[in-house]
Amino acid sequence: MPVFAYVASAVLARPPAGPVLLNTFVPRVLPDPQFLMAMVGLFGSLLTPYVLVWQTSSRREEALQGDRLHGAESHVGGWVTVVLAYCVIVSSATVLRVGHPVEMNTRQAAEALAPVIGQLGPLLFAIGIIGAGMVALPVLVASMCYSVAEAFEWKYGLSEHPWEAKRFYVLISAAMFIGAMANLIHIKPVKALYWSQILAGVLTVPILIFILVVSNDRRIMRTTNSRPQNFWIGAGIGALVTAGLLMFWWRIH
Repeated sequence: MPVFAYVASAVLARPPAGPVLLNTFVPRVLPDPQFLMAMVGLFGSLLTPYVLVWQTSSRREEALQGDRLHGAESHVGGWVTVVLAYCVIVSSATVLRVGHPVEMNTRQAAEALAPVIGQLGPLLFAIGIIGAGMVALPVLVASMCYSVAEAFEWKYGLSEHPWEAKRFYVLISAAMFIGAMANLIHIKPVKALYWSQILAGVLTVPILIFILVVSNDRRIMRTTNSRPQNFWIGAGIGALVTAGLLMFWWRIH
């Protein structure tokens, strides 16, 4: 629920409609490596490698168990995510005034909710962070463990009993413990999230290329991708590669 407050905040903040619409459909690309790094991070936050792994692994388990695959749920979830992300960007860009976003703290980030609930923004933001963490952390950990278990050909899957996939569940427990201990190092959460999304954006490129190749190989798949599917996967790869190349070019020059 706190995440949906950004939708109301994006409206109540009263951003200038003309520039918002113009820059939505005709975005400006600034000749600045920081801007391009933020673009890579934005792609990384929406096309995250762990979501790609989690989606394919969870769908595979459902298919093996004989459950029907609910493609419509994924489509609706994708559109909701895009709308929420857009509202977060509009609200934050309108309300926040920070010189270096990477250096801001969570209290400053919570000010984007001020148009909705005023001084209670940090409280709602904290509730949202805790709720999002409770949802995202199991997905993050499980998707990483899925990848490791597949690489080492271990028996894995959340549908398996712990005593039947011991190494998989031990890996999950170890990852959760390391994550909890990392909190004691006092890393700035905003900076950690920012750089993790940039890393996700970089890693998404080879993953999408691999998906594009495998999903069009009839020796592996029963059916191949449609032209629209190939177009959007290719567009995602092209956008990330272009942003990365421009970023490195401006870094060098």
